[in-house]
Amino acid sequence: MYDDRRKRRLSYLGIGFVMVWMVLSSSSWAGAQELENEWVLRYEMEEAGKSYSAPFEISENRTPNPWGAFFRSLAVPGWGHHYIDSDHWRAGQFHLAADVVILAAWFGVNRQAYVVDKNMYSFGRQHSGVDLKQHDRAYELAVGRHRSYDDYIDFLERTRNWDVLEEFPDAVDSQWEWESEEARREYIRMRDRRDDLEKQLPTLAAMLVVNRLASAVGSFSRARSYGQRASLSVEPGPDFNGAQARLTVSF
Repeated sequence: MYDDRRKRRLSYLGIGFVMVWMVLSSSSWAGAQELENEWVLRYEMEEAGKSYSAPFEISENRTPNPWGAFFRSLAVPGWGHHYIDSDHWRAGQFHLAADVVILAAWFGVNRQAYVVDKNMYSFGRQHSGVDLKQHDRAYELAVGRHRSYDDYIDFLERTRNWDVLEEFPDAVDSQWEWESEEARREYIRMRDRRDDLEKQLPTLAAMLVVNRLASAVGSFSRARSYGQRASLSVEPGPDFNGAQARLTVSF
């Protein structure tokens, strides 16, 4: 149960790394596809006996790719805003700072929960004589609610809770007895503290996702509204005969 609890906490971080990897992979695939298209064009022109000249564009203002901004901000909040305009990306700086703060809080809470968890098991083994790491959540609750194993079995018999009584472990190493009432109460405080910390982890993970989505949507919208005033592009003409120029004016 101890290892399962650690795996559950680390799984939130693992999901985040998988998302980043998928975003970076999709960006790499898009770049590779663009390069492949250029090589196909080069091959077709050479087959037609034409000399190849890579298309070029002269623009007064660069128009950023909205999806490029979206995926950048999804991977690293604020990156898309910086990609759009590296001189004016205050909103991106806000998302980046928020991400750093939330990540630091997540690691801090996760570390604190791990320490409290470890101390709780050590304290329970020392003062009750049982290794709590080998048992489930129901067992942890029973150890905290009753002074000893015999007290808990007596409680189950008096309340006629036969199903729980049959399933509850009865091995010698599963029997406990607290040294004092104060020790039992201290164990309960440590267990509740660990549970409260672990409950914060999903909330912090959700905040990371929301911040990334907000940054991605914001950068996507800004890229779409980031108008290009005028651009001149030169590309091969129809059937690769000559060249043609295209002037684009946006308002």
